[in-house]
This record gives sequence, structure tokens and C-alpha cells, in this order.
Amino acid sequence: MIELCTRKRMLILVIVLIGVSLLALGFETFLTSNSGHSNTGHSNSIMSPNTSKNACWINKDVKIIKECQQCSTFDMNVKVPACLPTGYREQVHCIHEDEDVWRSCDRLPWLEKRNFWLFESTFFVLGLFSGFVTYQRQRLLNRRTLERIQKQISAGV
Repeated sequence: MIELCTRKRMLILVIVLIGVSLLALGFETFLTSNSGHSNTGHSNSIMSPNTSKNACWINKDVKIIKECQQCSTFDMNVKVPACLPTGYREQVHCIHEDEDVWRSCDRLPWLEKRNFWLFESTFFVLGLFSGFVTYQRQRLLNRRTLERIQKQISAGV
């Protein structure tokens, strides 16, 4: 199939694919920049109306007691305020008010890293497989072309 494409068509196709990729990247950047979530791993801006009375972490120093963890099904069913925005929460100690509170946090960094590397390795393997198939197809086409040329030479054409 690819042998039917001219250089001009291939160049246009590559340019279109690069354009679509850049458009998708720009759209994704636009969506994530407007989502209101912090990319630092701890989202201080995520707050439901029920947690505003205990939001001591907004303007004061805090110490993280328990790292960000996924909320249990029970916590989600009883609608624990810290679990509602993201489904993850962490326990912090407000130093000035000397109290421990739960706040909502972004997804777990190690989980995000694991998913990223899983995605990358999947597409690396897929790329290797695609390259191997392309190489084999090119060898087959070269062999067919060589056989056709040999037949033409032996026929005396």
C-alpha cells in the first residue's frame, strides 16, 4: 500500500499528522491549564463547601502526616468532604491551629509515573513490532521485484 504513495503525498501526510499532533497537544494544554488543579502533587485549591471551616492549610504552614492515598469505597459512599473532589486525600497537621485535618489531593505521583512508563513501554513494543513488520514487508517486495526483473532478463525482453 505504501509503495503506491508518491513523495509529495507522503510529505503532505507527514505535515498533516504533525499539525494534528500539535493541535491535540495545544488543546490538551489548554484543558489542563484551566482545570484548577495544582501540578505540584498537592492541590490546595480543591475544596468543597463542607471543608471550608477546616481549611487551615490555605494560608498557613502545614505538616503532612499521611501521604496522599486513595479514598475507600466507604468514604466515597458516605461522602467524606475531602474525598469528593478527587477521590484522594491526605492528612495534614495545621501548625498554627494545632489540629489534624484531611484535605483533598491530586492523584498519587508513583501511580502516575507507573502509568506513564507502562504507556511508554507499550508503544515502544508496538513501535518495534511495526518496524519489524515493515522491514519484512520491504524484504518481500524487494524479492518480488528482483524475481520479476530476473524473469524479464531470462525471457530476453
